[in-house]
Amino acid sequence: MAVPFEKCEDGFEAHWTVNYLSHFLLTELLLPVLKMSGLEDEKARIVNVSSCAHELSPIINFEMINNSQGYIRNAAYAKSKLAQIMLTKYYNKKLSNTNVRVLAVHPGVVNTELFKDTFLKMTAPWILRFICKTPEEGARSIAYASVSPRLEGCGGYYGNCQPLKNLPYADDEETQKKLYDTSMAMVKHFLK
Repeated sequence: MAVPFEKCEDGFEAHWTVNYLSHFLLTELLLPVLKMSGLEDEKARIVNVSSCAHELSPIINFEMINNSQGYIRNAAYAKSKLAQIMLTKYYNKKLSNTNVRVLAVHPGVVNTELFKDTFLKMTAPWILRFICKTPEEGARSIAYASVSPRLEGCGGYYGNCQPLKNLPYADDEETQKKLYDTSMAMVKHFLK
């Protein structure tokens, strides 16, 4: 989280690749199996781990995803988490006639190595013990989204085992479609 600008070996910005694009590719590769394995009364679930940090995201400029010019670490992280929520919403519409549902989960602010490059970790790491969840506590919402019977047939954005509101921009269907199409173009060579 909040790492300096860097491109992964596939040529895409690190936050985008690690937090979003790799998940998109894995989802696309697994979708045929998930569609076959989901049942009417027990749907297959895709759970994306997102973050409330998406609320700090600027509007996604698809032409500038890999551009180091004007790069802001926290904004890059937030943008990758916004993309997860947008894709979750897009897939739920796209898969509405199947036995697959997609959820995005904010696990809470969890004290993990993700904070290693943040100002807070570098200046006052002891504070994190008091304001953050443990990894075990953060995992509860993810496990809930994955297996809770209460969420059978549901999709959407959750945190603390409750539905959450997302940034309104994430609901824009035209931008969701553009995100999907852009993502497909980025990974098409892996899908052949």
